[in-house]
Amino acid sequence: MFLSLVVKAAGHHLHYDQDEWIYVITGEFNFEIGDKRFRLGAGESVFMPRKVPHVWACVGGKQGKIINMYQPAAQIEMFFREVGGYNGKPRIHEALSFEQLSRLFHDHGMDLLGPPLTGNWKVDEGGRVKRTV
Repeated sequence: MFLSLVVKAAGHHLHYDQDEWIYVITGEFNFEIGDKRFRLGAGESVFMPRKVPHVWACVGGKQGKIINMYQPAAQIEMFFREVGGYNGKPRIHEALSFEQLSRLFHDHGMDLLGPPLTGNWKVDEGGRVKRTV
């Protein structure tokens, strides 16, 4: 599966049976893959093998654009179809409890391990994930 996205961040996660590759078109992105931390800019790419925890975020105050590829793609395609149904209103992390969000990841071959790299996040009394800053 091939995606071209305007993005901000992804939660800390891992894929059970998929490899992931990101190519940065514009912007700068911080990555954590396993125990490695680094920054990539336009024209650079990174490979994230299956079963290795990873998280990334666009940094520097400007939007970034990436090409994101998955192999094999079936489960992630269904994940994006389901997530796309929320259409940003409300945001999926506000519509679902952390438990429901974790189950959504699990049902599509991933584990949700933690929050994005940017911002401060907490789980409120109702189980919803909230950005505090």
